[in-house]
Amino acid sequence: MISLLAVTGLRTGEALALDVADVDLDSALITVRGKYDRTRLVPLHPTTARMLRDYRARCDQLCPAPASPSFFLSATGTRPFPSAAHATFARLLARAGITRPRRSTTCTPPPNCLGLAAQRLHAHQAGGPCANAGMGAGDAPLGSQEES
Repeated sequence: MISLLAVTGLRTGEALALDVADVDLDSALITVRGKYDRTRLVPLHPTTARMLRDYRARCDQLCPAPASPSFFLSATGTRPFPSAAHATFARLLARAGITRPRRSTTCTPPPNCLGLAAQRLHAHQAGGPCANAGMGAGDAPLGSQEES
C-alpha cells in the first residue's frame, strides 16, 4: 500500500477505502471516492498495476473468503485501520534508520507540506509535492535504487 501512496499521491484513508471493485487492473485505473461523494480516476503505471495484481493474488491465497470487500486486507481479512497503516509506516521508517526528514538548504517545502514542516513524515507524503522537499542535492528518493 505504501508504494501505491508514493506513486499516486493517494492519502492513507483513500487507499484503505478502496474496494476490489474500485481497482481495475486490466485498465490500470483506480476509482477513488473522496469527500462529499466526489470520485476521481487515478491511472496506474503498468509496474504499479502488476504489483497490485501480485498483492491481490497473494491475498486470495492467504484469505480466500475475506470478511470485507476491501482491496487491502488485514491479517484477519478485514479492512485495515488507518492507525495500523501509520504504525507500519513508522516501523518501516525506523527499520530504515529514518527518524525525521532533513531540511534542504536549497529547497523550501510548499505550504501544503505541514507534516514536513512539523518534522513528521506520513506515508502519503512519500509521493506528490512533498516527495523531495526534505532531500539535499544528490540524495535518492525513498524507495529508489541507484544504478551502477
